[in-house]
Amino acid sequence: MLGQGPSVRKAEPTQLVVDSRTQLVTFSAVVPALGHSKVALLAAAIHWLKGSTSVENGEAIVFYPPIGEVKCTRFNGVVTQSGGLDYYTKLWFTVTVTVEDGAYRYRLDHFRFESDTSRPLLHSTEGPIEPFIFKTPSNRILREVTEAKVLAVKRTAMGFIENLQVNME
Repeated sequence: MLGQGPSVRKAEPTQLVVDSRTQLVTFSAVVPALGHSKVALLAAAIHWLKGSTSVENGEAIVFYPPIGEVKCTRFNGVVTQSGGLDYYTKLWFTVTVTVEDGAYRYRLDHFRFESDTSRPLLHSTEGPIEPFIFKTPSNRILREVTEAKVLAVKRTAMGFIENLQVNME
């Protein structure tokens, strides 16, 4: 069994949840897929992740068919604003999809930011998201950047999850 988790059709993460075991920001759920076999769900996950992952851009995808798992590391380009300036960064994260007959589980974690080296940041916020959410900077600009990063993680995760669920139907 895939384990405990909400069995909702459309997951709607509304805040950044930190996994108590890993201490990583994590979005995960078990999604029922009644009438779908493990083989069919695995094929759908592989097909979709292959189509949405760019190895040429440094992204990676790994398949574990015997255990019904697909894992990829990918990024989304994110523009955040602070002090009237736009900052372009890459938001990297890991996606794991595990399937079984009649259900699948997704997990998004290991969120980290990487600055666009062609546009250096005045206030760098590179690296894992967790250090940014465990503290509130006293500097207004850094606080705005942190809030923008948290919002970027939420939007990216929700968009990715919605797209995944549509493609797994």
